[in-house]
Amino acid sequence: MRTGRWKIIISVIVVLIITGFYFIWEQYHRKHADTTDLTAIVRKEAMSLIKEFELDEKAASQKYNGKVISVKGAVLKVENNNDTRNLILGDGSSAAGVICEFQPEHKSDADKIIPGQQISVKGICTGMLLDIVMVRCVVEEN
Repeated sequence: MRTGRWKIIISVIVVLIITGFYFIWEQYHRKHADTTDLTAIVRKEAMSLIKEFELDEKAASQKYNGKVISVKGAVLKVENNNDTRNLILGDGSSAAGVICEFQPEHKSDADKIIPGQQISVKGICTGMLLDIVMVRCVVEEN
C-alpha cells in the first residue's frame, strides 16, 4: 500500500517538472507582437520629440519609454547593421536624431527609403542616449 502512494507522489512530481519545463520553454521562445499590429500612443514630428527629450529627458523618458510611438520626419541617414536596418530621422539642426531600428522581417520596407525622404515610422521608444532610439520599427503609410 505504501508503494502505491509513492508511485502517485512521484508521478505528480514528474508531471509538475515536465509542465514547468514546458512553460519555461514556451516563454523563452515567445515572439514579440509585430509592431504593425500595435497602436501608437502619440504621433510626433521628429524634431518636436528631440526637443522634448533635450528640454527634460527624465519627463520625456517617463512619458515615452517602452511605449509605441509614431514619428514623422526627414531621413538623414540609412545604416546597415548585420540583420537590421537603421534610419536616422531629424533635420540636422540638432546633434541628436531619432534612430529607428528595423528588424529583419521589416528590413525590405526600410530598404526602399532614401536620405531626404519624409516618412512616418512606428516603433517602441527605448529612450535617449545621444540620440532617441526606437526599436521594432515599421514604416507607416502617410
